[in-house]
Amino acid sequence: SGQFRIEYQNGQNYEPDFVVECVNQYLLIEPKRADQISSSEVQLKARAANRWCNYANEHAKINGNKLWYYLLVPHDAIVLGRSMSSLKTENKYEN
Repeated sequence: SGQFRIEYQNGQNYEPDFVVECVNQYLLIEPKRADQISSSEVQLKARAANRWCNYANEHAKINGNKLWYYLLVPHDAIVLGRSMSSLKTENKYEN
């Protein structure tokens, strides 16, 4: 808690559930029930987190650091044996 300053609505802060450091990238991962993915609050938070990743990536590119990606993952996509790579490919949030 308190590691990220991601503002999503009228000064409200959003903290993603998981931060994963991989060899070549960082992932902010937010698992949600599949029926909640399209809700307005979840989408507001996702857009804010994606915007944060874009700012972080501007800095990373200048300084030669790893890039950041935001994943909004429906609960039913999380299964045993699933790789982070496949989760990223199917659930990378882009707006």
